[in-house]
Amino acid sequence: GGVAAPPDDPWFGFQYGVLNTGQNVAGQDGIVGADVNAVPAWDWTVGSEDVVVAVLDSGVDSHVEFDDRLLPGWNVPDANDQFDDECGSHGTHVTGILGARGDNDEGIAGVAWRPRIMPVVVTNGCTGLESWVAEGIVWAVDHGADIINMSLQYSAGTEAFADAVAYADAAGVIQIAAAGNTGQANDVQAPARFPETIAVAATDNRDRHESFSSAGPEIDLAAPGWRIYSCVGSSSYGYKSGTSMAAPFVTGAVALMKTVAPDLDPVTAKVMLMIHADDVESLGFDDLTGTGRLDVEASLLALDPQPPAPGDLNRDGVVDGEDFGIMLTGWGPCPSDCEETCVGDLNGDCRIDGLDLGLLFVDWTG
Repeated sequence: GGVAAPPDDPWFGFQYGVLNTGQNVAGQDGIVGADVNAVPAWDWTVGSEDVVVAVLDSGVDSHVEFDDRLLPGWNVPDANDQFDDECGSHGTHVTGILGARGDNDEGIAGVAWRPRIMPVVVTNGCTGLESWVAEGIVWAVDHGADIINMSLQYSAGTEAFADAVAYADAAGVIQIAAAGNTGQANDVQAPARFPETIAVAATDNRDRHESFSSAGPEIDLAAPGWRIYSCVGSSSYGYKSGTSMAAPFVTGAVALMKTVAPDLDPVTAKVMLMIHADDVESLGFDDLTGTGRLDVEASLLALDPQPPAPGDLNRDGVVDGEDFGIMLTGWGPCPSDCEETCVGDLNGDCRIDGLDLGLLFVDWTG
């Protein structure tokens, strides 16, 4: 057996966006399955440190869920490398949604558990200039980002801003952007309205379009953005709402897709996500949710990934000392429901022993 699902993170039950069991959120009962369908995708991959996600935001605090994967970053307004979050943990919350480490007996589980995070500060506090975002995009591209998350909204959409987005697209960098929180009677904001980005609207725990979410023909798909539980500060958690929270669900999905298909390009990523979204509003494409709500597993499987090696117990793409450690932790007889919970029982005999260890070393990559 490989990854046990759902993971052991203690607050995972608060994450209806990842797994909706109908749980009540702020007095509103959810609908079973009104989630991004990430859990079955983790049987294929939980992501890789080979994938670099740039978070263009208010900063990213060094949170226990991802501090070991933070790369050197850049603060555009201050022209230095300090990236502490200066807007009520906005960027930290976004990062947790897309990339909190799962199955670590800590807090929550992001959509992708292993990508490296490149923090790029493009605001001064909670506000900023479009020119700062444009500069941040170019910096991220030039420093090795594979994917850029922009949970930001601007009304003008300057030519310089559009040029920076086009620069990233030409470099093969996949860009995900929040639609904006101006309400469904108002236009999609920049950068989401630029054609090169993947524009993400927000839904709730009943798969309904959120009234704060901007609307228009530029919307590509939607993801949960109401009452989302994620990281704040250095070790805490809390709820936030907005299309800012919806976008990183898609970014996490793209990080998983990029893990199994390293050559994934922006157009293919957008098409796969849109084709395989679950239609949740009016039939077919609509200006509120695009083609529907994100389906991580379907988008991933559309890329025809290779099944993980049986010995890759943590689904990180390699069989190494971490998998060996997982096997040793479970050594001996399995629980009675061993088929579901006994990670490391490679031969299915309901115990972890030398026979399983031998099978692990058959897959060993070091």
